[in-house]
Amino acid sequence: MSRDITEQIDDICESQYGHTNWAFADTLTEEELKEVKDKKLGDKMPSIIFYHDALEEKEMYPIK
Repeated sequence: MSRDITEQIDDICESQYGHTNWAFADTLTEEELKEVKDKKLGDKMPSIIFYHDALEEKEMYPIK
């Protein structure tokens, strides 16, 4: 059985940063997108955002 693309992204994130906290950019809130854009990562907005530090479960999925 083939692996889902998100499992492959988990593996990449885990090997680079030691955790699996990442997100598709189009799933982020406007506030979260602003934080990414404020980091001036280049001219193009990335499709996938890799967090350098592990996030707490509460930070990843805030209750609204």
